[in-house]
Amino acid sequence: MLPLWLNLLKPSIQLAVADKGYGKQSWFGRTTANWSVKTDVSLNSQDRLTAAVEQLLDDRPIQKKALSRPARLTIIVPDEVARFELLPWIPSLMQDDELRQFAIERFELHNQSVRDGWVVQAEWRTNEANTLGYALPQELLETLQNIAAKNGVQLTRVLPVSALAHYGQLGISRTSQLRLLNSGARISALLYRHGKLHSHAIEAVRGNNNEDALRRLLSRVQTNVALTELNLQQIAVMGIDPDIVRRILVDSPNIRIHKLRPLRFRDWL
Repeated sequence: MLPLWLNLLKPSIQLAVADKGYGKQSWFGRTTANWSVKTDVSLNSQDRLTAAVEQLLDDRPIQKKALSRPARLTIIVPDEVARFELLPWIPSLMQDDELRQFAIERFELHNQSVRDGWVVQAEWRTNEANTLGYALPQELLETLQNIAAKNGVQLTRVLPVSALAHYGQLGISRTSQLRLLNSGARISALLYRHGKLHSHAIEAVRGNNNEDALRRLLSRVQTNVALTELNLQQIAVMGIDPDIVRRILVDSPNIRIHKLRPLRFRDWL
């Protein structure tokens, strides 16, 4: 079997096809894998997303007899498609169903109804740390599942950008870190204290003015906790010009601002 580290840097549709050997050798036997990636589309509406998925599958016809495993589809959607809720650590909630019910109650506590027409997902990323619950439209997921099944493809996951940044990134620094993510019409912030999720916030982009949205978002983050109090050492950005962040945080010159490393899930074909 071939282990794959799939880099997912932006809203995208990614198709993994595991072909039988054709003379190619890997550490895990005669299995090779090819990726098809589509990122040059707007994925912020169900119609556009489903059309883009169908187009990718049409562009890459799959010869089923040549496969060692079913082709698999991974879709990363913008944060505006989803709903989010910060879930405080509760050690007694170890079962998936219990945690999902807790997430639904937390959504409702903050006036976000997700009982009808939404699929809620959450899991503890690390012990004794908050995690991020998210909900996606059930109709969207069912439509994507039907498209995948019709084309003989396995839909493995549909994730919003913030969920990917929280669950997919390995080795979060034990120092305090702020992650700023641009997924199109929304900019999101994930704040970690000593490697543990502290808060999550989203700000809408008005027009094409990312800088104003960033200013509003950083102001909200600092309303809850001062960056100086955090002893914040680094800010990781995705889809955002680091120089814009430096201009906004001109009074914090010692904070290292860099591009976020690839967000990865380990897949086995």
